[in-house]
Amino acid sequence: MVCCFQTGDFISNLRGIEIRSIGTGNPGAANFYRKVGPKYGVLVLLLDFLKGILVTIPIHFLPTLSTFDWLILITIFGALCGHYFPLPFNKIGGTGMGLGIGLVFGISPIAAFLSFFPAFIYLILFKKPSIAGVIGVISYLIIILFYFYDLINVISIIVCWICIGIKGWVQYKGEVFK
Repeated sequence: MVCCFQTGDFISNLRGIEIRSIGTGNPGAANFYRKVGPKYGVLVLLLDFLKGILVTIPIHFLPTLSTFDWLILITIFGALCGHYFPLPFNKIGGTGMGLGIGLVFGISPIAAFLSFFPAFIYLILFKKPSIAGVIGVISYLIIILFYFYDLINVISIIVCWICIGIKGWVQYKGEVFK
């Protein structure tokens, strides 16, 4: 249920604006960053990031089971479904980029931390949050696959980002990288 909380709508209400009526209409960090200001974009990103952390960190405290790898995949899928289709609310969630970053950080913090740098550098230089996110995902996958040799995490993350990519593509009608 944590992922049903719509961070962007919450911050939008606090600011007295309707984020769904400006910019892309997405209540996510990128739209806040572009249309409301960088500090609000970062705030939405951090709060969505924390949602991902909250649902993945507890997995690390469970006893090691043969189903542990599948539990990661199920957790990611459940978190994204909660974000995209928040049952207690009447509004569909955003693309889930901030949540996805929190999920991958919760699964493999070292790889997520290392993949943050190329994405952040791109964001600072070119101010394109969507492409910076893609760069972060690719960096993460490379680090996980070649440094940690963890195939199930790679599969879980690919599923996560395919879901986010499809949601973004549908929501923006193919104009994801604008």
